[in-house]
Amino acid sequence: MKNQQRKTRKASWKILDLAFLIQFPARHYAAKLVLLALAKGVNCGGKTYPGYDTIMKYASINSRTTVSNALKFLRDEYQILTWLHGNGGEQDKDTNDYRLDVRAMFELVKTQGLFDPATGKKLRDDDQSSPANGLDQAPVESSEWTRQESQSSPLKTPVESSQALSRVQPLDTNPLRTTL
Repeated sequence: MKNQQRKTRKASWKILDLAFLIQFPARHYAAKLVLLALAKGVNCGGKTYPGYDTIMKYASINSRTTVSNALKFLRDEYQILTWLHGNGGEQDKDTNDYRLDVRAMFELVKTQGLFDPATGKKLRDDDQSSPANGLDQAPVESSEWTRQESQSSPLKTPVESSQALSRVQPLDTNPLRTTL
């Protein structure tokens, strides 16, 4: 087998890789989707020019307000995005000129401490957020609806709430499987 050299990835792919590594609090998942939509179309200089409609389609978001709030979060809170109004697109006035700051993205991933920004490899095994990684997840109490549903379930399956996730305990037998 020939000695294969490892190909270096284009800068635009590295930006997309960093976008995947950045962690977001649950209430800002729309910002993660918007970041991924922006990173998908970024050039090697970190610039991209999608309109709101394009961002909404790529991010599966139905509200211009949600996109706007997500963009502001990326700019103001994470400080990884800047833009010039009406400076992009085919006619240089159609869309905003978005610029992702690669150095800031790299430092954010490094500060969050879950992944190595250079390799993309996971640094630790715990999936818990901590103040060191910049995530602020508040515990979510189970709602009255969830409690009522679990008590009146025809399958009589207990529901447990663990760190904002409700998990249904598996049944010993499959109620949909019939014997012939």
